[in-house]
Amino acid sequence: MSKVHQIVTDKVLEMIKNGVAPWKRPWKVGAGKQRSIDMIGKGTYYNGINQFMLSMTASMNGWSNVWMTFNMIKARNGTIKEDQRKNGTCAYFYKMLQRENQVTGDLENSHPMFRFFLVYNLDQVDGIIVKGVNDGTVNVPDTLPAPQSIVDGYQNAPEIRFGGDRACYSPTIDKISMPALDAFDTVENYYATLFHEMAHSTGHLTRLNRKEIMDPIKFGSHDYSLEELVAELTSVYLCDTCGISNNRTLESAAGYLAHWHAALKNDPTMFATAASRAQKAATHILGKVEDVIEED
Repeated sequence: MSKVHQIVTDKVLEMIKNGVAPWKRPWKVGAGKQRSIDMIGKGTYYNGINQFMLSMTASMNGWSNVWMTFNMIKARNGTIKEDQRKNGTCAYFYKMLQRENQVTGDLENSHPMFRFFLVYNLDQVDGIIVKGVNDGTVNVPDTLPAPQSIVDGYQNAPEIRFGGDRACYSPTIDKISMPALDAFDTVENYYATLFHEMAHSTGHLTRLNRKEIMDPIKFGSHDYSLEELVAELTSVYLCDTCGISNNRTLESAAGYLAHWHAALKNDPTMFATAASRAQKAATHILGKVEDVIEED
């Protein structure tokens, strides 16, 4: 376990301790504004844990979702606001370490190391203008997909059976069970729940083959908690994609938070692992591949 894993987990644990499950998105966001982007650098979206952590930071501070490194700011003659110089946000990446093969002398990949670098939000910077963000004009986003189009576009998807009062995914028969739409208090809660179960289905051996889905696991175990967190975060990503909230009512908020506090405290690598797997699950459901930002 690396120091960086601990930094990420400590941030999440702090929110849980304050009564908030951060992946339940207790803050308000505008449709189409959730995706954190390196707009003035490579022009690509942040993915995985960075997408979640940066969007959360931007939304809770009322900032834009445009981020940049110190080098990007300097190259564009911008300056970090004096009161924000110590308030950079960590972005994370894996760097593959290499070692020399003692027989051939060639460099070979050894193992990945989890590292971080600081980024600053556009709202923390002076002297840089981004069209449609802070230049007084409105940047009209691309048309967002309707949530049902995400469901319909899921290739090699399991059958979805509607009815009853339980939402679940059964890997043995590769089927999702869902209550009918009118059983939910809001349409958003219906899709957030359906996305959660679709996320579980990506773990089937015919898709991403996650052992936490295919192997029998005990309720409340480490593997069970990891898979549930993957599904929770995947639902967040998919809700973000179509501009809806993911703030389903919890049956037992206190018990739910206590469970996740204990699980994440016992395994500081869990959140980063779940975020990475959730990104893969969401990408699989959406049927696309997106660029990943690394250090500038």
